[in-house]
Formats: sequence, structure tokens, C-alpha cells
Amino acid sequence: MKKNVLITGTSRGIGLELAKQFAAAGHQVLALSRNDKPCADLQLKNIKTFSCDITLSDGIDQAVKYIKDNWQQVDILINNSGKLIHAPFKDITAAMWQDIYNVNVFGVVNLIKAVLPFMPATGHVINISSM
Repeated sequence: MKKNVLITGTSRGIGLELAKQFAAAGHQVLALSRNDKPCADLQLKNIKTFSCDITLSDGIDQAVKYIKDNWQQVDILINNSGKLIHAPFKDITAAMWQDIYNVNVFGVVNLIKAVLPFMPATGHVINISSM
């Protein structure tokens, strides 16, 4: 059965590979990333992509508009966006911590809250994190 799958962080790594695999399996994919070029370059008819920053309400609103206008339902939401700062702990500033939390926590929470009304009881939310 074909699913509607929303994946964040699709510019490289796990997110890009998940988008490819879900598309290859015949599912509809909404691939969100600040850099949408890698997924757009795949030119797969069942992957829709646009540049989206999940820390900004405009980006989340754009995703919700796409869902309303095209899908009406999200079966799987994969939160893969993430931010990591490569610096010694002692050098990480309060602003850097805020930036990390904006992406890794608040962006994820806000996207889930926005997409949840479009998810059936059988829907799934998957949160991916690293380091």
C-alpha cells in the first residue's frame, strides 16, 4: 500500500537515502531540507522537495500547505534534521546551544504538532538523532 512519507534533513546521509528508498518502493515522499538540491537532482516523480528550515514557522507552514493541497494525510513522519556543533564543550556559547535546541528539539516538536492533525491512528513518527 502506497504511503505518504515526510522526511526532514534530506540533503545528505540517512535522510537522502531514506528518501531514495521510500521513493523506490513506490511511496510519495515530501523531502524537506534547507538544501533541497540533492533530492531535487534525483528527478523522481514521487519525491516533492522544497527548501525548508524547520526552525521557522514559514517553513512548517509551507509543508502543511503542501500536505493540505496534495495529500490530506501523512502516514510516516521521519524527523531526521539535526544540528551538531564541532567544538570543545567549554567553547560552546549560549547562542550555539540555543541554535542546537532550535533545530534538534523545538523544530522537531513544532513539525510534529503541525503534521499530527494529518496523521491517521495508524501513522508513525520516527525521530532520528546522533552524537
